[in-house]
Amino acid sequence: MTFAHAFLEPDAARSHSAEHSSILHPVALLAGLSVVSALLSNALPGPEVGLGYFQFPVLPGIYFGLVLVFGAASLATTNLWRLLALFAAVNAGWAVAYVASFHFYDSSFQRLLSPWGDSFWSCGLVGGAIGAVLTVCGVACASPNFRTIDNFLRTLAIGTLAGLLLECGEKSSPLDALPIHLGSVLPLFLAWQTAVAASIAYGLIGAPRVVR
Repeated sequence: MTFAHAFLEPDAARSHSAEHSSILHPVALLAGLSVVSALLSNALPGPEVGLGYFQFPVLPGIYFGLVLVFGAASLATTNLWRLLALFAAVNAGWAVAYVASFHFYDSSFQRLLSPWGDSFWSCGLVGGAIGAVLTVCGVACASPNFRTIDNFLRTLAIGTLAGLLLECGEKSSPLDALPIHLGSVLPLFLAWQTAVAASIAYGLIGAPRVVR
């Protein structure tokens, strides 16, 4: 099953060697949609689903999944099953990253980091990496042409490093040397979703579309 058309489909002659202006529009558009997704993820995370300690708010994965499905449908594939696989992978990435981040905080390995204080930064690295891995797998499933070392490493590095901003979710303290503890994960959502989406859009531009 395929979609009839794509909104952002580049010209057949477009390639990665094209001038910068030819790739600015789809990358900027997908990044802009991710800003909206990040704002919704922070303001309206929705109900938590799951069992016991494995609960997570359900809507952030849906918001970001829809953004990437739109981007993939526009730039990479018209195959519905590939797009559904991408959507499922993004939501799985969000769920596993969320659960892993907070469980890692209570783990014995996290306690080894106690000289640096009880921080969320290492948990954010773990969650950011897990979310990026599963998201990249979903994009690679949707578009075989995305399967390059450059695309993988770039997106994984961005997602992992952006996870550091989980530290912003810690509540502020008079002992803070830097004003990074904001009691909000909005900076994490904004940086992670926007940067990862832009990296994915950049990797998809110019790749032949998959219709099977």
